[in-house]
Amino acid sequence: MDKKENGEINSATNSAANSAVNVGTPTLVLVSLVFIIMGAVLNFFPVVDIEYIFMALCGAFVVTGIIAIVKYFMNDEYKKLGSYGFAAGCLLVILGICGMVRVDVISEYFLTIIGLAVVVTGVIALQSALDLERMKDSLWIFVLVIAVGIVGVGVFVLMAHDPSESFVWWLMIVDGVLNLLIVIYLAARLKSYVKKTEGLDDAGADSSAGPKVIIFDMDGTLIDTEKIYRKVWPETFKEFGYEMKDEEFLALRSMGRPYSIDYIRKHFGENAVKDYDRMRERRGEKFREYIEKNPITEKKNASKTLKRLKDKGYRLALATATDEKRTAEYLKSTGLDGYFEKIICATQVERGKPAPDVYLEACKRMGVKPGDAYAVEDGPNGLKAAADAGMKVMFVPDLTGPDSETEKYSNRTFKDIEDLGDYLCNTI
Repeated sequence: MDKKENGEINSATNSAANSAVNVGTPTLVLVSLVFIIMGAVLNFFPVVDIEYIFMALCGAFVVTGIIAIVKYFMNDEYKKLGSYGFAAGCLLVILGICGMVRVDVISEYFLTIIGLAVVVTGVIALQSALDLERMKDSLWIFVLVIAVGIVGVGVFVLMAHDPSESFVWWLMIVDGVLNLLIVIYLAARLKSYVKKTEGLDDAGADSSAGPKVIIFDMDGTLIDTEKIYRKVWPETFKEFGYEMKDEEFLALRSMGRPYSIDYIRKHFGENAVKDYDRMRERRGEKFREYIEKNPITEKKNASKTLKRLKDKGYRLALATATDEKRTAEYLKSTGLDGYFEKIICATQVERGKPAPDVYLEACKRMGVKPGDAYAVEDGPNGLKAAADAGMKVMFVPDLTGPDSETEKYSNRTFKDIEDLGDYLCNTI
């Protein structure tokens, strides 16, 4: 796929997302408000005739539909793919007019209609939960539970022989409030997500705009060492009388001082801090013992990808939490030592990851502004360091996959290093 085609697809995707925000959000907000107002009126003013309420509801449908149709043409939505403002507006107008004409008949089935409407809002909330999951938002599961609950209660109202009116009125209020909160939250997250995606695509659309610099992390990104640390760190802690859980190891990887000291103190106590230097030394011994029998290897297709990028004209650098001696040793043993213009280790800067120092120094030595360079990382500490440096951050997972934390710091996620190479070589 060439740059132009990729840009058109991204543009279409983002246009559809923007359309959903610009057209769908006001409509759903209005529907939620109508539910809240109707539920409150029926609950606190029971003398009000349901036919009048239904007429008001149908009128709101008509007004909302007209607004959607007008916005569809005034905002040039008809020029965008995935824009359904006109269809949604026509549907609301038709339903509203039909409802007002047959209000005497339809009002007899008002509770059933409300039950059906609640089911529909629940299904919309289900889609919202799925959208949030795709954006790696940690609240998606919470929204999913709410959505399933809304659908379930709506089905109950539909199936009940004679549901309590008071219960249905309160249901309208609760359903309206919940959906209002979900819609507003989703709209805010979606706008942020689209803006982030468009920012990355726009920045990469013209390969001649600024230096083509990529700064790689080493451990877990280019060489397969994190799995070794995952083995020897807990073993070392155990030798010293401490129990290291896997999530604690994952939190500590690539973490420099003083951050690692603070983490050790918080999770293992002051005695562990005193033992830390000796534990690091012992971990180094165990690591060397392991690689004597099991030599370090590159991550699959790492050298192939680095060669492709250099052939494409990218300038490459390395920013690692590992010290100079071991970095040189590992790169040479894996055959990756000839690809980088500059190699910056955390021991050469004041603060290690997750502070941005190592990436800022790498950008300085490469003669590039952080915003004009790409960082490639495999874990949260490195992602945060690169993001705080102001770089365009590419996430290639190793021991942990994408989640809300990695999504917060990364511009784009790839399944492996080769997938990253395909993107950078073919679409930028």
